Formats: sequence, C-alpha cells, structure tokens
Amino acid sequence: MGAYPDISLKDARRLRDEARASKAGGVDPAREKKALKLVAKLGAANSFEKIASEYIDKMADEGLSDATLTKARWFLDHLRGPIGNVPITDVTPHEIFVMLKAVERTGKRETANRVRSFASRVFVMQWQPAAPMLILPMFYAVRLPRRL
Repeated sequence: MGAYPDISLKDARRLRDEARASKAGGVDPAREKKALKLVAKLGAANSFEKIASEYIDKMADEGLSDATLTKARWFLDHLRGPIGNVPITDVTPHEIFVMLKAVERTGKRETANRVRSFASRVFVMQWQPAAPMLILPMFYAVRLPRRL
C-alpha cells in the first residue's frame, strides 16, 4: 500500500478495504500486484526499438543484402525518437501518424510511406505467434460456385 508520508491514513484504509473486498471476491491482491509488476516489466523490456532491432536481426539471418539492412536501420532511426522507448503494446496509431506527418511535411512523402511500411512489419513480427489464429477464419470462408 505504501509508507506513511507517501500515502495518507485515509487512503491506506480505503486501499485495505478494497483489498479485503477483492479477496472476499476470490481475487488474491498480492498475486494481482505481482502480475501487474510483471506486465510492466515485460512491457518495458519489449520496447518498439527492441522489437524492431530483433526484426532487423531476423532480416540479416535470412541473408538479406547489406543495403536492405542499412535502409531498415535508417527507417528505425526515424521511429526511434518518437516511439523507440515506448512498449510496443502501448504505441498508438496517433503517435505514428504524427511522426509520419512530420516526415511528410519535409517533402519526403515516399520516405514517410516506407517508414510506415517498416513500422507495420515490426508490429506484424511482434504478433507473429498469434498470426495462425488470425488467419484461421479465412479457411472457413464460403466458396462461391464456379461459373461454367
């Protein structure tokens, strides 16, 4: 709950009552607090920059050319300032949009388009383990009869 100077007695009592109520509801407050800390820790460890660097390393392992890797690092440089240290799950489309508009205002529309594409590929790589579940509904699409 916190030490005395950081939290008032009134707030401490309120937090105690909330913890008792959640415990009575079957939720373990200590376990919940640990889970929140773990989520925060993993979120900080999975920044956009870290995932993008892993994506570039994967591209290198696949044998892509040095020019392609250099260009990917250049795209990452554009994204590093605004969203580099943000956990990838906390990056919003608005943050990317503002950054892309700034690049576009300098007259570099194609650069903005390619940076957007790179960011999109990083997000797809981050969700890659879930990709088969996202693709699955396509197999259940209704097939239309072929015309003769």
